Amino acid sequence: MATILKHKKTNEEYLLLGAGYGRSHGNYNLKDGEELGFFHNKTKPSTVEQTKLCVCKKNGTIEWFNCDDLEVYKVDGKTLDSIFG
Repeated sequence: MATILKHKKTNEEYLLLGAGYGRSHGNYNLKDGEELGFFHNKTKPSTVEQTKLCVCKKNGTIEWFNCDDLEVYKVDGKTLDSIFG
């Protein structure tokens, strides 16, 4: 089953390959009076997880996008209107 996705801003089409989780790490400043562990650092680590979609362009280039950036355009060559009636 081929699922074609369309980028919401650019209207570029992609083939859905799969989904996974993206994870980003960073630090953010502590609030006044907040302490972190033995070393009393001024920042603490932050981890953000987001669902990512693995897609490819017509030329085969693989890319990862946030789910919010794409929408389903066609499934097996059929539009969503024709599938859902």
